[in-house]
Amino acid sequence: MSFEKYVFLDESGDLGFSQKSSNYFVITLLVTSEKKYIENKLKKYKTKLMRSKKYKKLHELKANNSNDKVRFDVLDIIVTSNVEIYTIILNKKITYDYLKSQKEKLYNYLTRLILDECDLNGRSVHFIIDKRAKKKMIRDDFDKYIKQKNSKVKLNISHFDSGNSHGLQLVDFISWSIFKNYESRDSRFIDFFYNKITYKKEF
Repeated sequence: MSFEKYVFLDESGDLGFSQKSSNYFVITLLVTSEKKYIENKLKKYKTKLMRSKKYKKLHELKANNSNDKVRFDVLDIIVTSNVEIYTIILNKKITYDYLKSQKEKLYNYLTRLILDECDLNGRSVHFIIDKRAKKKMIRDDFDKYIKQKNSKVKLNISHFDSGNSHGLQLVDFISWSIFKNYESRDSRFIDFFYNKITYKKEF
């Protein structure tokens, strides 16, 4: 058993509360001890896609910009790999008012909640998230909060451009699929990998 775990985080939807905002916000973790294996599978798939003229200049795979064939192909990598999926689905219609004006704190809190559900004790954990926050101060506050709330686990937190992380691209497809199920009532994609979900909580 590997004593290193890799945790990739992605979110779908938004934390806005206007009429144009999404109804749900989804935060998802992809957890594995086989980072190189799953990333190499995605690399090979991207190389195959790039042989066609349509994908010749492909840099990053994103679920939102892909067709259904690509979506299911990428999700098949998840289904056939040794991974765990953790997800929290926030119904923003029932979110407490005092949280609506504290979006970063809400994001940090949800991240901490979902990390608490992972069996990470006794392992060195590489926690990789998309560089969603442009301000370094916000990223630093996130790191400090997460490490304080998970003091028993050795967390190495990295903020990456998702275009440079195949793990982040994989979890993007998972998070998008879960969001699609709740926001659009389209369960085709989540049903495809549902047995890989270790933890799912709705708020």
